[in-house]
Amino acid sequence: MLAFVRHLNDEVILVVANLSRFVLYVELDLSKWKGLRPVEMMGQSEMPPIGDTSYLLTLGGHAFYWLSLEAPPPEAEAEAVASYRPPVLEAQSPQSLLHGTSRAALEEALPGFLYTRRWFARRRNTLTAVHVEDAIEMPGISLLVLRVEYASAEPDRFVIPLAMVGVDRPPPPGSILAVLHTPTGDVTLIDAAEDAAAARALLAALSERRRVAAELEVTHFLNQRVPGLTPQVVATFQLRRGRAEPSTLAVLEAYVPNEGTAWTHAREELRRFFDRALTRYRETPPPPDAVARRSGDRRRQHGQAITQEAQRRARQVAHRLILRSAIQRHVRLRRERR
Repeated sequence: MLAFVRHLNDEVILVVANLSRFVLYVELDLSKWKGLRPVEMMGQSEMPPIGDTSYLLTLGGHAFYWLSLEAPPPEAEAEAVASYRPPVLEAQSPQSLLHGTSRAALEEALPGFLYTRRWFARRRNTLTAVHVEDAIEMPGISLLVLRVEYASAEPDRFVIPLAMVGVDRPPPPGSILAVLHTPTGDVTLIDAAEDAAAARALLAALSERRRVAAELEVTHFLNQRVPGLTPQVVATFQLRRGRAEPSTLAVLEAYVPNEGTAWTHAREELRRFFDRALTRYRETPPPPDAVARRSGDRRRQHGQAITQEAQRRARQVAHRLILRSAIQRHVRLRRERR
């Protein structure tokens, strides 16, 4: 089992890898980060917070975890997220909200909405202002380029896809930014990434616009010179302002099926290495019998030690599973009696 921690600015990443082909568990001393909550970086699954005792993890054969150690949101902030109520904005038309004088009302509603987005990592920073730098309209959706300013941090730039739906179609929970009241009727402004129909419109719009951005020159070069080495770039969105360098907003790449894991690749490389070694040194005489016997004895002793350790760990895992099952059964019985 291999475990280590890496730091980058205010980020703390815990990496745990099982180098064995057997299921193993590990107890880690993470008391230095007491109170933080490990979040699995692939699926964003949250794990129990770190306490004073050792942190127990169980990994399958050759499995690994990339865990981001994050502070849980303050209670006041969590309550603010749960109590978010979409405001009602007045505008002559949806276009005036994005491009006209009503844009200021939209900018006032955006800070509270950003705190409800899971991808917004600056929840602990105080927002001072949100400015809509640009609004790009496409069939069925609009892309908002936002400049978010903080009280004690450098500003960020985000791109949010928005869609407008009528009151006759209920939007997904948690996707509503605001309700827009116009002379022709009410519409709901939602996060397009949270709505299936709007997300399909975004994908269709991206597929129809095939543009090249400066940041993708290397990828395009590899696609042309070494086909198959990197995923094929299908389309990109880029934002150009005057003579400034273009900014890539989105990239659509061809689907690449899974061809194995890094462990499989490493094993294949080792197999090829040994095949080459056996072929190259085929005429080398074998070692003397005495050396071979001593080497065989050492291998047997090492194998016995590994077997004993594996049996000890298997017993410990079995005991823990039995204890956990008994506790769960006890809790379930208490709930049924209530």
